Amino acid sequence: MEKKARYHRCLLRHPYAHCRDHISNDNIYTTTVVLRVATSTSEYVEYGSYLYSTRLLNTFAEMIRSGPVREQMVQRYGIGKETIIAIDFPANTELMHIIVDGPDPIKISEVANALADILIDQSRVIRRANTVFVVEPAKPPIKPAKPNKTLNIAMGFIAGLVGGIGLAFIFESLDDTLYSSQQVEEITGLSLLGKIPPAPKRETKGFSLYRESFRRLATTLSGLHTRTSLRTILITSGQPQEGKSSIVSNLAFSLARLGFKVTVLDCDLRMPVMHTLFGMDNDYGLSNVLNKEIPPEKAIQNSLLPGIRVITSGPLESYPAELLGSPQMLALIEVLREQSDIVLLDTPSFLAVTDAAVLSPKVDGVVLIVNRAHSQAESVKTVCEQLANLKARTIGVIVNRAEQDNNFNYYKYYYRAKKNE
Repeated sequence: MEKKARYHRCLLRHPYAHCRDHISNDNIYTTTVVLRVATSTSEYVEYGSYLYSTRLLNTFAEMIRSGPVREQMVQRYGIGKETIIAIDFPANTELMHIIVDGPDPIKISEVANALADILIDQSRVIRRANTVFVVEPAKPPIKPAKPNKTLNIAMGFIAGLVGGIGLAFIFESLDDTLYSSQQVEEITGLSLLGKIPPAPKRETKGFSLYRESFRRLATTLSGLHTRTSLRTILITSGQPQEGKSSIVSNLAFSLARLGFKVTVLDCDLRMPVMHTLFGMDNDYGLSNVLNKEIPPEKAIQNSLLPGIRVITSGPLESYPAELLGSPQMLALIEVLREQSDIVLLDTPSFLAVTDAAVLSPKVDGVVLIVNRAHSQAESVKTVCEQLANLKARTIGVIVNRAEQDNNFNYYKYYYRAKKNE
C-alpha cells in the first residue's frame, strides 16, 4: 500500500513523471510519437511524386530502425533488448507513428521523442525532403500495455472452461463403467429381475430396504419357477468382486421364507466362500462328490436356517473346470433337482475362468449379477454374447449396489406408516 501511495504522490507532482518504485519487470509499456511527413504541397500528386514519397517514408523508417540510431539510444538512455521500436504508416495519411515498447515508461517516452528529433534533423539534409514535424509527442504511459491482466484472466477462464468440458467429454467417452440400472438393462438386453441396494454397515431391526429387495427378488423368481418349472439357477458375474456369493446366500434365505426347499451348491472350487457365509465346515463337499469319493447325500449339510441345505466346495482342485464339466456333475444336478424346489449354483466370475461357461448349459436358467459403478460395459456385453453362443438360457440380470429410486422411497413410506399405527 505504501508503494502505491508513493506512486500516486509522484503523479500529482508531475502527471508523467512516474516513480521508479512501481516499475515491474513483468510489465511492458507502450508509447507513440506521431509525426507528419509533408511530401507534397501541390493539390495534385503526380505519379513520380507518389513514388518519391513512398521511398522517402521507407527511408525514414529504415533510418529509425538502423543499427547506428539504436546504438545511439543505447548509449544515451541505456535501453536493452527488451525495448522494441516499430514504425507504422496509417493508410491514406501523411502521418508516421514511432512506437516504442519497454519496461520503463519514462525511458520509452524519452526514446520515442529522441527518435522523432533525429528524424526531423535528418529530413533537413535530404534533398527534396519537405517538412517533418511532430503532431503529438510521446508521453510516459500510466498503465502497462502488457500483460493485460483482465484479458489474460478472461482468456484463462474461457480456456479452462473449454478445456474442462473437453476433458470431461473425453473421460466420459473413455469410461464405460455402468453407473445406472437403466444402462445395465440397455447393454444386456435382459429383464431386470431385481435391484439390490448397498448392504447396510450394521444390521437394524424392523424394516430394511436391503432385506426387502431380496424378498422382492425371491417373489419374482418364485413366479418364474411356477410358470416355467425353473429349478436349477446358476448365478454368475462378468468380473470378480461383484457380490454374487452374498446375493446367493441372501436369496436362498428369502426363498426359504416363502416356503421353498432350497439347496445351495458352491461351485467355486478356486475361492469358495459359502461355507464361511453359512458357518459350516469345508472338510468335504462338491469336489469329493465329483471325484467319486463320497455320495451326494454325505456332502449335503443342513444350515441353521430352516429350508436351506448346502453343499460346500470341499478341498480345492487343480483342474476344477474338468470336474464341473464331468458326467458326475450333471448327475448331481439331476439328483438335487429331484430333492429340492430350487437349486442355486454359486460360480466363479464368467470371464476370469471357464467354470461358469462349462456349467451354464446344464442348468434351467442363468442369472447375471452386475455391480453398478463397478462393472464395465464391454465385459458385461461379452458375457451376454458368450452365454448366447453357449445356448444358455439367461433369464435376467440383478443389479447389485443399485442406485436409490422411487421404489425405495415407497418402502420407507409404508414402513413409517406401519410404525406409526
